[in-house]
Amino acid sequence: MSGLVSHKSYGWKLFEGLKTNGALVPGANAQALNPVLQGARAAVMGAVDYIALGAREKGEGIEVIYPASGTVLEARPAMILQSSKNADNAKRFIDYILSQEGQALVADTYLLPARTDIKAKRAGWADIKLLDQQASSEQERLATLQRFKSVMGLK
Repeated sequence: MSGLVSHKSYGWKLFEGLKTNGALVPGANAQALNPVLQGARAAVMGAVDYIALGAREKGEGIEVIYPASGTVLEARPAMILQSSKNADNAKRFIDYILSQEGQALVADTYLLPARTDIKAKRAGWADIKLLDQQASSEQERLATLQRFKSVMGLK
């Protein structure tokens, strides 16, 4: 969200326009995508491309569109906390998910592999025009979330 609102082509006008045109914020990915798959809503905007691509593979009549003007992609981090009680097992897990076999499993779910030697089953990092994103402070993040809630009429 912060990547979109901070970009000169989008800004808060994007979300204000979406709200004016009846956009809803239904919740988690499935709550957002299911009404589209069921025909109750015409579109979904957000981080459900990998789920939509999997649904299309199973025969659903859905298309994923990345804006020509650019979009944001969110990395999915994996980490080991310093307080981990099983740091050795956690390291083995991280090593596995970053291995060729682990990243192939990631690609099979239509997520983007972190490794460039693993072929994605979808448009990849180099195929999608990305908007420049700047890191934000915790204070800026909270202010952005608060304004989003206000614009979208959320509590």
